[in-house]
Amino acid sequence: MRINKWIPLAIALVLFVAQFFIRTSNTWINMLLTLVIVWFFLWFFDIQNTGGPKMKEKKIEIRPKAKPNRAKHIQNQKK
Repeated sequence: MRINKWIPLAIALVLFVAQFFIRTSNTWINMLLTLVIVWFFLWFFDIQNTGGPKMKEKKIEIRPKAKPNRAKHIQNQKK
């Protein structure tokens, strides 16, 4: 599932602005909110740099090259 890169940025900006209006005396809530904001910003930058999740690539199977003259040489060696 691919997520639009602007969604984490919008969530981070909304939470960042909301952090100024929501005043709590609990330090843990403020730290948790800051952590969530940083996480959404980093998620946005990750999507921006990598272009989102990679599509699963086809597995490459390496097969040995056929050697048509091998059978001729084996018969010559037996004689």
